[in-house]
Amino acid sequence: MSKDGGRALPPRPRKGSTALQVLKGIDLSGVFILITGANTGIGLETARALALHNAHVTLACRNMDAAERVKAAIKGEKADASVATIQLDLAELQSVERCASEYLASGKPLHVLILNAGVYNPQERTTKNGFETTFQVNHLAQFHLTNLLMERLLGSSPSRVVVVASTGHQLTTIPSDQNRWWDYFSPNETNMTNMNTAYTVSKLANVLFASELDRRMRDKGVRAFSVHPGVIITDITRNAAHCKALFTCCGCATISTEQGAATTVYCATAEGLELVGGQYFDQLVMKRPSRSARNEVNWTPFWLLSERMIDKYRSTRMSAV
Repeated sequence: MSKDGGRALPPRPRKGSTALQVLKGIDLSGVFILITGANTGIGLETARALALHNAHVTLACRNMDAAERVKAAIKGEKADASVATIQLDLAELQSVERCASEYLASGKPLHVLILNAGVYNPQERTTKNGFETTFQVNHLAQFHLTNLLMERLLGSSPSRVVVVASTGHQLTTIPSDQNRWWDYFSPNETNMTNMNTAYTVSKLANVLFASELDRRMRDKGVRAFSVHPGVIITDITRNAAHCKALFTCCGCATISTEQGAATTVYCATAEGLELVGGQYFDQLVMKRPSRSARNEVNWTPFWLLSERMIDKYRSTRMSAV
């Protein structure tokens, strides 16, 4: 067993393991899990592995037809798999609220929330809620979802939140002037950044969010992790030929979706990781994130910025009624 500051960690699966290999011998009966963006790529393989090991899995997806196909495919492998679907469009914060309300109304506990969904190079650079699309989908909407589900996470504790980030977060640096943060994370039409910058900024947001979430909730039984799954060419990058080059700059080679899901599954289920909540994992290995991400001075102000953005959305919505 490896050590971290005197804390015993669980044995780490071999690098290159698939999600199913990580879960070998583990029975997740009685564990309720909600996964965003679970109808394709890493999210699909994450949901499949967890459901095949008896977890109760809810697929929160924008494309419900695709979600139902995934549900049917998993049940084709394991007839008694517990898989449900729920509508979630992260580009619309109203959809986030409907999703949370529907899940809460179901009465299900929530032991693991996996924030997997993401977008790269969206067709529309600004959402109808007024935020830069990459930032809203990859962070802000899932921040909102987490807070709406927090009481259920607390009531189901010990529980975990796993945020799928990216090593790409290392390619950007947060401004020292916090007055610039709003436009840095969610630029408007006049100062819109290129797609690579928007993506790396959103991934930095993921790591900051997981770190502060863990700090706020660890004493209440909720632990959070951020993960870099590895570079996988899935739907998020298929339409952007130069995206692979972005990660090549980080020294990354591509892996399969089954391998990519392994780190998420590990952080969601491994016994002993509750000792190291708030950490960043890169392909099953606990690593230090970028200087901006690990600087605790940034964590709380970024959380408060995200709250102000949600408050702005709410006030705008109320004024439109």
